[in-house]
Amino acid sequence: MEHASIASFGQFALQLLSIGAPAELIERAHLAALDEIEHARICFALASAYGSERYGPGPLDAITGGFASEIEAVVCANVEEGCVGETLSALEAKEAATRAVDPTVKAALEAIAFDEDQHAQLGWSVWGWALRAAPQVHAPSEAAFQRAVDETGAGLPDDATGQELEPHGRLANHTRKALALRNIDEVLVPAKKRLLGEAIRRR
Repeated sequence: MEHASIASFGQFALQLLSIGAPAELIERAHLAALDEIEHARICFALASAYGSERYGPGPLDAITGGFASEIEAVVCANVEEGCVGETLSALEAKEAATRAVDPTVKAALEAIAFDEDQHAQLGWSVWGWALRAAPQVHAPSEAAFQRAVDETGAGLPDDATGQELEPHGRLANHTRKALALRNIDEVLVPAKKRLLGEAIRRR
């Protein structure tokens, strides 16, 4: 997933260019891609250390497809993947780091959590800019936010699978679901209300 995110942020930078986003946001998207390169290196190294062979990247078909360039589609995808997905991923990595026993794994997860938080902030910044630049994205992007949180809550299994892996930095299913639901209520929903309220006040 970290390896695939390199391509995702490269594509995101092109999408931002296509909708006329400010240079600062495009720069942050490119920096995020560089973060993901380092995350992939870390994850492949950990996989190699845990396994019996050396692991590395292979061909990635995702980079050959087209991508949306209409502002509503770009912003809605950003809300789902950046605002919701990256925020929850950052908080999950932070929690996983607190449960990891191995110092190397803990340090890796802490570094990834910090970077993922920066990527989430990029997502919220893009949403805020879009609401000011193109008010017509308000309703569809808010709907995309609700769809993403609903699918997250419904899509995560609630069982003890993976419990034995938590000391190695991988959360059990029920831990992930409880954490996601709590962070939706305590982090995502309040952040969305602040952002939309600020956008309305600036009109």
